[in-house]
This record gives sequence, C-alpha cells and structure tokens, in this order.
Amino acid sequence: MEPSKLYTELAEIYDLFYQKHFNYPKIAKYLDSVLKKPKAKKILHIGSGPGRLSNILAGRYKYDVHLLDSSKEMIDLSHQLLPKAPHTLADMRDFHLDDEFDAVVLAAGTFPHLLTNDDALEALEKFHDSLKIEGTLIFDVFDAKKMIDDEIYLEKMQIKNGRSDVSRHVKTKLISYEPTLASVDFSFRVSRNGKTDFYNTNHIIRGYDKDEIKKILKKADFEVLDFAPGLDETSFYVIAVAD
Repeated sequence: MEPSKLYTELAEIYDLFYQKHFNYPKIAKYLDSVLKKPKAKKILHIGSGPGRLSNILAGRYKYDVHLLDSSKEMIDLSHQLLPKAPHTLADMRDFHLDDEFDAVVLAAGTFPHLLTNDDALEALEKFHDSLKIEGTLIFDVFDAKKMIDDEIYLEKMQIKNGRSDVSRHVKTKLISYEPTLASVDFSFRVSRNGKTDFYNTNHIIRGYDKDEIKKILKKADFEVLDFAPGLDETSFYVIAVAD
C-alpha cells in the first residue's frame, strides 16, 4: 500500500489546503473529550500527516504524542511543527515500537485506506500490540451506506491562505459493493506568487458499516465501546478498548 501522491509529492499542497479544510481544533477537542475519561496521556497518532492535529493535542491538551506516518514528506513537515516529538516512518500494517501507549488515534480518513479485511486486521494487530491493557482506540471511517447512496458525487472547494489560492475538485465513484470501495480523483489548481500550477492524483478508499467494524475489531481483540458522528454526515467515529 504505497502512499498516495496526495501525501507525498503533493504534501505541501495537502497541508496548505487541509489545514483550512479540516477543523483540527474541533477534532482535537473531540478526541480529548474521549481520552480524558480513561485519563490517557501517551498517544500514538497513526497517519499523523503534516502534524497539525498532533500539534494541538500536544500543545493545547498536553498529551505526549508519538507521530507515525508512511510518507516521508509528511514526516518532514510534522518535524517542523514538533521537532522534539518522536516520529516513526512506517506503514500502519507493519511497525513495532518499544513503547506502550494509553491510546492509538487515527483521524481524518486514515483507516479507510485499509481496503481489505486482511489489511484492517494486520493494522489492528499492530495497534493492539502498541496499547496498554484496556488502552483506547479511536478512528473514523466512511459510512458504507452513504457511499453507496451517493454513488457518484462532485465537490469543489477553494481555500485562500495569504498569497496562495488553492482550488480542489473531487470526483468520487463507487467501484465495489463488497467491500464498499470508491475511487477518488483529486484535481488541484494552485496559484502562488503570480504562478499557477495544476496537479492530479487518485486513491481508493473503503467504507464500512457498523456490523463490519464490530466483527473486525472482535477478531483483533478489541471491544467496541461506542460510535459517534464523524467529521461530516459521511463518516463516524469508532471508540474501542483493547481486550
């Protein structure tokens, strides 16, 4: 599972656009509301990207955050925000850390890159190995039913940030029902310092329903504690505990 071009060659564009598109403070506030109940302090952030969310968790909420991402370009960006925080460059299905964490966190559509049950189980086993007994796992997924009902959709967004103007066009098409998979085409128009560039990339994402999630987590020795609304109406959070 190679990282998408969106997370490698286009890492800086991703960061420029998504720090405005994603409400990182809102996501961090939600994660804190869940993590303070079990009094979690040490967090492994999987798919940490450019480090914007980790930076809020570490700075505002005082969590001890370890960042893990499969993109070197993303790790390079997050090092600039959190130079003293531990970073690991690795695939979420294949890593080992000589540490135990109170919580493992994935956010903003990281888990949906696990396209098969085998992929999901491999990753979940690594998460379980990284957690303390009764450690917390939080991640968000796309709702399979929403993906099926909206088989093809188009989305256009524009972000202006200082001298940069980024337009994003997304086209998503359902390509499989079982599992629920969709192909996502991204087109970016980036205007900076009087110059305009165009970039295109594609990746595949998976949608899950709640029964699928329960079965997969049970196989990986996790118990689902709760489901909660996600970043928007197309996704939901899963909160689980390691058995």
